[in-house]
Amino acid sequence: MLSITEEQRVDIRQDRRKPVFLIGYHVDGEYLDTARDAIGDVLKIARVDSEIPIYTVEMENPFKIDELKMPNGHQIDAYKTITKMPADKYTAILTGEDINSSDGSYNFLIGLALPGIGTLISTKRFENLDSYTRKECIKTETMHEMGHVFNTPNSSRKDLEDNIGNHCRNKCVMRQGVRVPIDWIKITRDRLETGKPYCDSCEEDLRKHFGIL
Repeated sequence: MLSITEEQRVDIRQDRRKPVFLIGYHVDGEYLDTARDAIGDVLKIARVDSEIPIYTVEMENPFKIDELKMPNGHQIDAYKTITKMPADKYTAILTGEDINSSDGSYNFLIGLALPGIGTLISTKRFENLDSYTRKECIKTETMHEMGHVFNTPNSSRKDLEDNIGNHCRNKCVMRQGVRVPIDWIKITRDRLETGKPYCDSCEEDLRKHFGIL
């Protein structure tokens, strides 16, 4: 097993202790609050909540997102959006619009993340759920995508599945949910019942990202 020196660990901490900028785009403010709470919980689990601030930023058209549409004209291209995000901060955009990605052949996505950079998350596919379930599913999805932003799960693990990217197979928010919203309701119920969003391995990966372990 490879180990890192204390000097390398300090470099990792300095490089990855970036602020999180949370941006809402055509989304209800209460869901933005839900996403902020979720990000705060992730940082607390990673043990860096006292070092990494979260800023909720008002931007009318972040990264000219209204021009980043799929050929069908009604879905935001998540891939083009996240590749425009800057490297000096973590960026999370929450939108009420439907999203997809030009880097794959999907009908839709509910989120896409670029490790170390940021994520675009859509609430669109949860809009027909009751208010409580919708908010909790948004929280689960935000924790999931921010996990990917923070390099979780680590690709060297044996308990993963390759299903539109690497995902955890444990009872964990880093599981994949391809049946939307059914799978996400299940993942959310598991999170609420156990009170533990991430499995032990994913918690460890989160902390490794920030040089904690």
